[in-house]
Order: sequence, then C-alpha cells, then structure tokens
Amino acid sequence: LLSIIIFLVSSIIGYSTDLAFTSQDFTASTKDIFINNIYVCLILIVGIISCGIVSFFILIVNGIYLGSAINYYINSNSLSKLITIFLPHAIFEVPAILLSGSIEKGNNNHNITITPYPIYIAKVFIIVIVLLGIAAFIESHVSMKMI
Repeated sequence: LLSIIIFLVSSIIGYSTDLAFTSQDFTASTKDIFINNIYVCLILIVGIISCGIVSFFILIVNGIYLGSAINYYINSNSLSKLITIFLPHAIFEVPAILLSGSIEKGNNNHNITITPYPIYIAKVFIIVIVLLGIAAFIESHVSMKMI
C-alpha cells in the first residue's frame, strides 16, 4: 500500500510540474526492455538492505517520469496516443514495479505467516518476472510500433 501511495503521489507531482518530457522515437528489443525492467525491480528489492530508502527513490523517479509523460501527451492533445502507447504494457509493468517495491515492506508484517520470508520473496519475484516478461513483449511489439 505504501508503494502505491508513493508511486501515485510522485506521478501527481510529475504531472503537475512542467518537466521536460519529450516523445522520442525509441526502439528496443523485448530482451533489452525486460533486462532494464528487471534491473529496476532488483534495485527495488535491494531496498531491504537500505531499509527502503533505495525503493523509495526508485518509486519516486518512476512515478515522476510517468506523471510527466501523461502531462506531455494530454497537453499535446494526444490522450488516445497516451492510452495506446502506455496502457497495454503498463497494465503488467506497473504492478511488477509496485510488487518489487513492496517486498521489503512485507518483512515488517506482524501477522502470523506460514511461508518463511525468503520463500515469499522468491514467489513474488517469480510473479514479477512473469509480469515484466509480458510487459516487455507488449512494449516492444505493440507500444513501440505506435509511437
């Protein structure tokens, strides 16, 4: 829940500030996108070591980037382009990022759990990998073709 709040608030900040987001002709393979997103999610998971500081920073940067992109496309009267470019892969990518950012917060759960914490991390990471794989495929084969 905290990851979602951080991401949403930073997205609103990115939207409300006039940052210099520009639409770019960018092409990348499914593999490149997947590796980049895995890297971001691994950094978020390493937030365990930094007590969440790294996760907090990455969620803010990604939220601001998303908010500024939304602002750019809305102000360019390209809301339909925004939806067709971001929505298909964001449905999978954003939950994966939020799950990664929330892994270290799960360690503070005071409820009685049956699954030991390392197994929980492994299960969540498998879900993250699957979501990012789907998102990378959609982004490289659908979203990039619409830019």
